Amino acid sequence: EAMAVADRIAVMRRGRIEQVGTPEEVYFKPRTPFVAKFVSDANLLPGRLIESGDGWGVAEVEGLGFLKVRHRGLGRGSRVVVVVRPEELRLRAGGVKGVVRDAAYLGAFTRLWVEVNGVTLKVDVPSAESPRVGEEVELRLPEGVLALEYPITGLGDLVE
Repeated sequence: EAMAVADRIAVMRRGRIEQVGTPEEVYFKPRTPFVAKFVSDANLLPGRLIESGDGWGVAEVEGLGFLKVRHRGLGRGSRVVVVVRPEELRLRAGGVKGVVRDAAYLGAFTRLWVEVNGVTLKVDVPSAESPRVGEEVELRLPEGVLALEYPITGLGDLVE
């Protein structure tokens, strides 16, 4: 609701401000993995930058391979959290293969949980195009997704 009515939003965690900005800034440019998860239910994927330069790089993400990412001044070898929103993933031939493990009908779209090489990804697809649970699919991973510095507390602490 805040995204729809506010000019500026403050995201707080444990009584501290994590980020203040416009709804667009908070959604598209989260400063921390917590903010990314809080405002968009994003897939947060741990990885490592294997190439880095000028705000762009390549991250190796376990189970998914290499993804072109954008980042804020992180160096080669940095541990990162790659932020991939469910609506950024596409069911397309030629992508990584996975299996639909669960699905939730949400009206115009269906949320899928697709397992790819031991990694479960949330994927939003138009309901009319939704595959069935147990079906094998191919996912096209987006390029230019955000990579954030890996938090000191670890990813398990992000849901608090």
